[in-house]
Amino acid sequence: MGPWDWIIVTLVVFGVLQVLALRYALRREPTEPDARQSGMFMPEFDGQDASDRSATGAGALVCPHCGTENASGYTYCRNCVNLLGR
Repeated sequence: MGPWDWIIVTLVVFGVLQVLALRYALRREPTEPDARQSGMFMPEFDGQDASDRSATGAGALVCPHCGTENASGYTYCRNCVNLLGR
């Protein structure tokens, strides 16, 4: 077999494999996603949004760029990700 024959055989084989994969994907039954896999499962969630929590107190750092209060251990702002001035 010459090089063009191999190219044609390769294209035909990959074409058939793609058609089979597409048929398999379209035949699958849609399932309800598991909450643990979708990121919606949050057992530690306390009902308070992260933006509602205030870092005020001893050692809180205020971002010079956006004004967001950050805990004292932060190096970068939790809102705008700019370097906090220390």
